[in-house]
Amino acid sequence: MAVVFSPVRGADLYVIQYKFSDEVDFKPNRYEISTQPEIKDYMISMITSCNSSINVRVAAVSSLRTGPFSSLLSIKPPLLSISPHLDLLSMVYSGIPGWLGGSVELTLKYFAAEWPFGLEDLNVTPKMFGAICEKAPINEVPLPKFTQGSRPNTVVARLDADAMYRRCHYRYRAAYVTSRRCQTTSFPSTEESQSIVISCDTVTNSSCAEEVSTSPICGQINNIHYEVTDKMSVSDEPNKEILSLEVTFDPMMREGKLPTLYYKAYYGEAEPCQKTKNNVFDGVKLTRNIKTTTNCLKFDKIRGCLKIKNSVSISGIRYDETYGIIFCAIKDNRNTIALPYIHGKSATKLEVSKVYVSSIANFETETILFTTGTAFLLMMGAIAVWCYINKQKRNNKIYQPKSTQKQKRSSPHSLPKASDNWEIERSNLIVYDGVKLGSGAFGAVYLGKILASNLIQSQMTYK
Repeated sequence: MAVVFSPVRGADLYVIQYKFSDEVDFKPNRYEISTQPEIKDYMISMITSCNSSINVRVAAVSSLRTGPFSSLLSIKPPLLSISPHLDLLSMVYSGIPGWLGGSVELTLKYFAAEWPFGLEDLNVTPKMFGAICEKAPINEVPLPKFTQGSRPNTVVARLDADAMYRRCHYRYRAAYVTSRRCQTTSFPSTEESQSIVISCDTVTNSSCAEEVSTSPICGQINNIHYEVTDKMSVSDEPNKEILSLEVTFDPMMREGKLPTLYYKAYYGEAEPCQKTKNNVFDGVKLTRNIKTTTNCLKFDKIRGCLKIKNSVSISGIRYDETYGIIFCAIKDNRNTIALPYIHGKSATKLEVSKVYVSSIANFETETILFTTGTAFLLMMGAIAVWCYINKQKRNNKIYQPKSTQKQKRSSPHSLPKASDNWEIERSNLIVYDGVKLGSGAFGAVYLGKILASNLIQSQMTYK
């Protein structure tokens, strides 16, 4: 920053006098001399205060005389400011190559507001955060150390080379700036940040050994089982629905192999494979409309699988059309594409499982279900009626003896019916209920007394 004023004709030099805004008079020892009509940067840095405004006045001087001082010019205290944005100038590996040897040096350029005391007075501190690495241990990431760069407006971040080998992701921005002279600190107005990946591909002179990723292994499935989970009608014609299937698979287990992260399935329209003398496999080959699905229920930020199941969901299936599905074991997240092996010349060598949903089988299944359901309802109705009738019979049997006993108690001396010989004979007896003589399989024996008059009358009646 420079302060320029109008030149005076014939002036040989200019006297610049200054004082703090809270001072009343100018002091004789507070002045600067300039041969040009301006107050240069270094002068401003000498006279500027961190906390107070400066009042400046100028007088032109020649060999003949000295001109009057100008009106006061107020120079406000400097305002410390910095942008959160940082430019990545370079990212270079230095040191001995190795897993933990050496370091990665990042040179970042910052953008601070014009500062009267010069950029060398500023100390800018970046911030690198939100770090995550693609290789284990994922949550343990190298932390950077910051120093001021040798080039203007730069700061250097140094990290252990482990961050490069493990492909660590960071976000970065300028955190704050500090003035050494004024001992003040300023923070950016926003927290806008940028992202960076530190890897063998992005670091200059990385000297990383070339890593070979493992390709997916396809077709190693023992058997599959599928069932219809949803139907969507597209017309009024029968068996024209679009189906969704849940396909359960049984993978081959082999010891000593890389672990499988998850399975990726390719499915689509298929046609029968052509048999040859050396190839007796009666399978299908994927032809067109190939889609993908996986058995992974949840992925993390770097496409690592967190939760899996032993089945996949496929859609767009129609009745009476041939489809194929092939399962590929994903061994490395860096290589998950197996389509060239499935759709190319080697496709016939892979075991593609056939998927075929018959409309006839579906109709028979629905008919069987309807018939079975109807028969079940009829059988349950018959059982309910039978139970109701039996219950009514049991209730009648229980009620009838109780009703007879009640009638006997209420009418113990009822006259017998003339047609009932037993009742006529019993009327000739007096039974003592309290004197029990014995009991047997056919009842009990009680003490009784015969009424002679009734007996004679009975004999006369029978004669």
